[in-house]
Amino acid sequence: PPPPPPPGHTSYLHVSAGCGTNRYTPLRFACPPEATLLTLTPRP
Repeated sequence: PPPPPPPGHTSYLHVSAGCGTNRYTPLRFACPPEATLLTLTPRP
């Protein structure tokens, strides 16, 4: 599991490379698609 957030912070932010293109950026160069599976568990 990840370490707890610093004092005063209550959440995490996950950023990935994404899984495709769109009409504004129709090209991916040297960046393979990626999908992430996050398993969320409640705090004790």
